[in-house]
Amino acid sequence: MRTFFVLLFLLVTSFQVFSQQASTERQIGGFQVGIIDNNLGVTYYHEQMLTNDIALRGEAIVGFGWGNKSVVCGPALSIQPRWYYNINKRESSGIDVARNSANFLGLNVSYNLPYNLWYNSDLSQWESNTFKGQDRVNVAANWGIRRAIGSRLNYEVGVGLGYRYYIDNDYRLSNPPLYLSLNLRFGFDIYK
Repeated sequence: MRTFFVLLFLLVTSFQVFSQQASTERQIGGFQVGIIDNNLGVTYYHEQMLTNDIALRGEAIVGFGWGNKSVVCGPALSIQPRWYYNINKRESSGIDVARNSANFLGLNVSYNLPYNLWYNSDLSQWESNTFKGQDRVNVAANWGIRRAIGSRLNYEVGVGLGYRYYIDNDYRLSNPPLYLSLNLRFGFDIYK
């Protein structure tokens, strides 16, 4: 009789273990490089789980650009809630969902700071300045995929439609507010 109850207990608890929903990681963070919102850049990110399929992602970004005989780099801050809408389907199909490997929808809100550092090739030196056109707020609805490669590497591909609000009125009038947001990132997870 004792063996029967032990077997019954093991059977019931095994069903509970296997019926749990997949969920996003409680927290993950690391570095990514690549095309970040249409610019080359490097980002440090942290994702925090809010629910089983929603995570909040924060980023500190250094973007790079080039133009008239100069190379420019400027900082940005970003926050994005992400809904990993197919994480349960992937897990129930036996596909790896480690480190939030799933498709997602997100609403990215970022602020590009007006402070820039650039290399002037005419003067052969680095300069620092405030650039009014860089001072802007971006809001973009994104669709993307995130996949883990091995135990620490990852990549993300995404596309979206965004709206830019330039703080400086002259830039606001001379630049279109709508833009196509493209992302192609390769990264290294520091912690999970």
